[in-house]
Amino acid sequence: MAGTGVLSAIAISQQLGLERWTLRSLNGDNARMKTVAVSVVVVLIAATAATASAKITDPTCNGILYGIAVNGENQTVSGIRVMLWPIGVDLGYVLPTTKTTEAGEYSFEHVCAGRFSVVVDDELAGYPPSFWSYFLDNAPEVELTAEHLQVELPVIVPEKAASITIVARDARTNATIRVLEITLRASKASSITVEHDSSEPLLLPANTDLLCRLVADGYREWPDGKKGAKHFRLAPADRMSIKVDLEPLR
Repeated sequence: MAGTGVLSAIAISQQLGLERWTLRSLNGDNARMKTVAVSVVVVLIAATAATASAKITDPTCNGILYGIAVNGENQTVSGIRVMLWPIGVDLGYVLPTTKTTEAGEYSFEHVCAGRFSVVVDDELAGYPPSFWSYFLDNAPEVELTAEHLQVELPVIVPEKAASITIVARDARTNATIRVLEITLRASKASSITVEHDSSEPLLLPANTDLLCRLVADGYREWPDGKKGAKHFRLAPADRMSIKVDLEPLR
C-alpha cells in the first residue's frame, strides 16, 4: 500500500484563496441539501495545516483506508494524487493527499472515525478539480468505525478535464472584466457557483452536460433572463473560448 498522505493546500478562507467554489446539490438518496464551499489556497502556515488536519487524521486514530485507482476502462492508474474527502463535515480543513503506487494502490493511515470518499486531486496531471467527483456522485463512500478500522475503497479516476476560457467585456466601453461569478448546473437539483478570474481557463469535467450563467459586479446576468443558459458538453482535453459582452446595470 502507498504511504500516508501528505497535506493538500485546500481550506475555506477566501482571504487566502484565489478561487471560491460554492457547491449545492440535492442528495437523491435521502433528499438532503448539501452545501460545500472550497477555496484554492496558495500558501498555508505549517502549524495551521497540522491543526486543521487533526480532525480527519491523527496519530491516536487507528483507521486505514486503502484501495486501487481505476479509470473508466477498468485500468489501474499509477502516480496520480488522490485526496481523502470527509463526508458531512465542514471542509475548513487541510485535506490529506497521497499518490498511487505503480500498481495504482493508495492508503491513508491514522484516519479518525467518520464517513469518507477518496477522490482524484491532480489538476497538474490534467484532471478536473477534486470536488467534481463528489459533486457528480462519482465517488463511493465508506464509514470508519471502532468495529471497522480497515476499509477498502476504490477510487474512480475521471476522464481528463476540458477547459473553457471566458473573455468578458463591458458592452459599452469594451473594457475587460476580470472577476466573474459563474454558475454551472449539472442537473435540476445541483449547481455550482464559482468566483473566477477570467484571465485563467476554467477546468470542467469532460462528457458532462453543463448549463452556464454568469454575472459580474455591476453588470446584468448573461445570458439575460429571456434566454436559456449556455450549454456545454466538452470532450476530454477539449479547449473552448467564448466572448461575452456584459451590460452594465446603469
